[in-house]
This record gives sequence, structure tokens and C-alpha cells, in this order.
Amino acid sequence: MATQTYSGQRVVVEMRAFEDQQIVIDSWTSFSMRETFTDPVGDLVFETIPTRDTLPRINQLLVKGQLVLIYVNGAIQGVYIISGVRRTLTRQNGAVFACTAKTLLHAAYEASVNPRLTFSAKTDVPVADLILQVMAPFGFSTVIGDNSASVYAASGKPVSGRGTGVPVAALKHQDCQAQEGETAYAFCARIVNRLGVVLRQSYDAKLLVCAPDYAQAPLYTVAQSFNGRYPTDADVMLTCSDNSTNDGQFSEVRVRGTRAEKQSVNTVAEPDVTVPASVLPTRSAYSSTQQFYKPRIIKDKTARDIQRSKNLATLALSLPAINAYQFMCEVPGVVSATGAVWQVDTVAQVVCDAFGINEPMWILERELSQDRTAGQRTRLKLIPIGALVLGELPQ
Repeated sequence: MATQTYSGQRVVVEMRAFEDQQIVIDSWTSFSMRETFTDPVGDLVFETIPTRDTLPRINQLLVKGQLVLIYVNGAIQGVYIISGVRRTLTRQNGAVFACTAKTLLHAAYEASVNPRLTFSAKTDVPVADLILQVMAPFGFSTVIGDNSASVYAASGKPVSGRGTGVPVAALKHQDCQAQEGETAYAFCARIVNRLGVVLRQSYDAKLLVCAPDYAQAPLYTVAQSFNGRYPTDADVMLTCSDNSTNDGQFSEVRVRGTRAEKQSVNTVAEPDVTVPASVLPTRSAYSSTQQFYKPRIIKDKTARDIQRSKNLATLALSLPAINAYQFMCEVPGVVSATGAVWQVDTVAQVVCDAFGINEPMWILERELSQDRTAGQRTRLKLIPIGALVLGELPQ
């Protein structure tokens, strides 16, 4: 167990291992937990030096395949499964355990899906049923939509203006065919991405379908000031940088679909949809004073109606756009000045006098860490509001 006092609060970070019960690992010396909205795996790296008395127990607990939970001030932040352990014995430190762990989606991310898996129905059926059919062998039994309650549970603070979450029951699909060599996660993601959502793991290890929530109010403020004056409850950045690039960006994406075998009011002879870069915020859109036209054209056999073709084109345009402009910063502590634990899919007001920035941005990635020399730190990656557009959600 590690503690640190920040902004008048005593911040406690706990690691717990699952066996027959939750067992607190209180002899760890460093950790780093990274969570990215677009990465289903994430990673947790930590090191522990057990005492001579606890060494036999740690030898039993810290093994590959063991569950590890991270708590900040009693609020669970993530459930991980240990993927690797390195044990080192030295005269100076004794036994040192260096562990790496991934989310529970890691197995499905690497494991193959049955290439004979075929799903077909006369009418659209809930996607959640199909996802669970594929993901149940990996220990998942529930599919939920993200909502304000989940952010409150993990951050410890309510978020003003946050939406009700993705309507899971409205996500439906009619037919699909697994591809040779496709992973279980990629198969599910291929379906849900075309419906305007991503598939992630929730903080409490459930399957989570979600889309970025840009309408919510800022939960944090990160700031750099030349005059030393900062907004109320601002976290002063220790370091910050931003990066802007046209690499991998396009002026438009065109998706040429396939004639649907089963005709409906939404199908056309052959969907052909173009989405321009103008749907993205200025910082994230392709921009050139000399070369205005840089298209990407995709032929997709699964795009059988206009809406899904449009969602695919939007995703192909905006997913690379998370790299078109990023603002990176490091702040002290793992709990913000507002009292909320830093979370992805939340909004922070970014104030940076040096770069002329004063605007809300969306948190794409958080990395909580602590070690003996630097104490507690949080590293953030933020992108402009609206930069990641997955497509229109069904109503």
C-alpha cells in the first residue's frame, strides 16, 4: 500500500490480488497503469520487494494468470491479469518481483475466433448477444453501455452534463462471417465499430460498448501560466508538449460498399459514401496550403447500407486523427485538484499561455504512476473535442 498527501488529501493506492479473497499487496515499490480509450489491452507494470516473512505468500500470488486490482482512495480503477513475472534476487534488495499485466481483453485480443463462425438472421438482432457468444469463453458475461455512474464510481466525482451512455439494446446486426486468422476481439470490434462504438473493458471488468462523450462539462483544469495566476482548482503542469502532423491523415475517405442480399429501406444498389475531413475539428483535420486533395478509398464487403458505410468512412478518417493533434502533459498526483481521480473519456480545460491554448480537450489516455523518486504522477494525452468520431449511434 502506498500513500501520499496531495492538496490536503491523503491519497492511498492499493494493489489487491484475487485468490479466494482480495489480498492487499502492501510491499510494492513502484507502479505504472496506462489506459487508452482506443486500446482494449492497456498495461500495468509494477514492482514489489516482499519481506522475508511475506516472500512465500508473494511467490504464490504473483504468478502469470493471477488477477490484480488497482484502487485509489478505495475506488477501483481497473482489473488486470498478470501476463509476465520476472523474479530477481540481489544482495542489496533481496527478492524483487517485476510484473506486467493486461486487461482481461488481452486473451481475446490474441486468441483466434472460430473461422467457421457464421451469424445470420432474418431481421437485425442485438449485437450484445453475438458479442457474448464470442467473448463468454474468456470470462465475460455482461455487456453494458458507458454512463455517468461509471465515471462517478471510478473518479469519485459526478460529471455535469454527461450523457446516459450508449443504448446497448439499440445496437443490432443482421449477419456476419468470421474471417480466417481473425482474433476474437477483432471480430467483435469489426461489428461494433460500424455501429459507431468501441469495445473496451470497464473499470470493474465488464464488457463496455461506448463512444466519446463530448457534451460533458470539464472535470479538471490543467494549466501553465506566465504570470503565476491559475484558475481555481487547476492542476499546474510539470511538463507539457503538443504534436501536430499530416502523416496518416486524409482530405476525405470514400467507402464503396457491397450490394445487400437482403433488401431493406436502408439499402441501395451499392453504397458509395464520402466523408470529408471538414467533419473533424481544425486541429485534427488534414491541412495543406499546397496539396488539398489526399483521398483514401476503401472497398468493404460488409458495408451493405448507407449508414454503415458512412460509419466506416468516418471511423477510417477519425481514428488516425487522434494522432493528428495531441496535447501531452504531466501533473503531480493521481488525484486532481478537484478531488477526482484522472479518467479517460472525460474533459479537461487546457490552459497553456506559451502555446496560446485555452480550450476544453478530451482525455484520450491516462497513465497513473508512482515510484520512490518522483512520487505520484499522472501523464495525460488529450485531443480536441470531436476529433475521434466513430459514427452515428442508433436511436
